Amino acid sequence: MSAQGSEFQKMIKELARRTGKPTQDAQAKKLGVSDTSLAAYLAGTQIPREKTLARMLDAVGIPPQEHTNYLMIRKTADILPYEHANGQELQLLPSAEEGLPAESPVVRRLPRGRFPLWAWGVALIPLGVFVWGGFTLLTSLLPASPATAVVASPPPPALRQCSLVNVLSSPVYVEIGDAEPVKSKVLGDRVRTLPVPRRTGPDGSSYQAVALPNRRDSPNGVGWMRAADLRPDPRQCADPSRRP
Repeated sequence: MSAQGSEFQKMIKELARRTGKPTQDAQAKKLGVSDTSLAAYLAGTQIPREKTLARMLDAVGIPPQEHTNYLMIRKTADILPYEHANGQELQLLPSAEEGLPAESPVVRRLPRGRFPLWAWGVALIPLGVFVWGGFTLLTSLLPASPATAVVASPPPPALRQCSLVNVLSSPVYVEIGDAEPVKSKVLGDRVRTLPVPRRTGPDGSSYQAVALPNRRDSPNGVGWMRAADLRPDPRQCADPSRRP
């Protein structure tokens, strides 16, 4: 304990002596504090509050005008630098009469060099804002990637117009004017007509292009029938692979 601490202890011993009581228990009772608190005051491990010290001074008959000197000694001891023990700092605690239980520890260890977690969070906020701002700026400066070409799927095959054979038998030619037909259609057969302009044959008849899906019948898949042998079918040919 420093010289100021020793002076504080001497002051407490003087107050205890002025009580005129032989035992520490009786002295504490006279001073209006507990035996435990008086022992701590005498040892210099606790410091009473100013109002507690003023009450002790009144108990031994010290006039109020003389309280200032005693209070200054108490204040000097209260602001003493913390003592060091095992690398930890010790802080004097107020006594039991000042709101703490008598069995409270005499000293409180103050950890060194510890940074609270909430302080870390506050410190990292500006860093996060800086990183996010830099990322946003970088992405704004980079050239935009070319748009991915969207390849549209081909539309479904258009529905083809069909016609019905309205005669007992109608020949189908690969070329208009052929001597022999490649096949014949009978009454009620459906044929798929092609969007090709009609042609006039050597016999003066108008011929309609029809589909011949079998390549053995026509290399280009087209045949010709007399337009007069066909009548429009209100239905449509949805399946282009179906033979006419």
